[in-house]
Amino acid sequence: MISSTQRFLDILLSDTFDNAHDPEHGGLRLSALLATVLSYLEDAGELNDPRPAYFRDEGSNYAAECHGYACDIDDDILTLFYCIDATEATPLSDRAEIQTVGKEAVDRGFRRLESVVKRTLEGKLDDVEPSQT
Repeated sequence: MISSTQRFLDILLSDTFDNAHDPEHGGLRLSALLATVLSYLEDAGELNDPRPAYFRDEGSNYAAECHGYACDIDDDILTLFYCIDATEATPLSDRAEIQTVGKEAVDRGFRRLESVVKRTLEGKLDDVEPSQT
């Protein structure tokens, strides 16, 4: 018997496979996965107009990274996304097993998002070109 979690993962990766063949995502797995998840959240009414937007900036003492965002202008909320693909070793056309993401990977993602916010508030990302996102 297939669990509901496994069934959801199968559907998620199938939809991601379809998105990966969309020229908008350039065949990039991470971009396609995030676009799929953001679409699910938008369809569920949790987000308004979420956007995949890969950004990475590293220096000797920081690493800032963000994979997408959504803005709620009415409530003054900016939501940032960092995507961890625990199934990245499995081809999208194959069935993937449910994976556990370690605390270290989650903490790394939060630190990178926090660095994006911090560097933005310090004015250090004011000159980022739209093509970099």
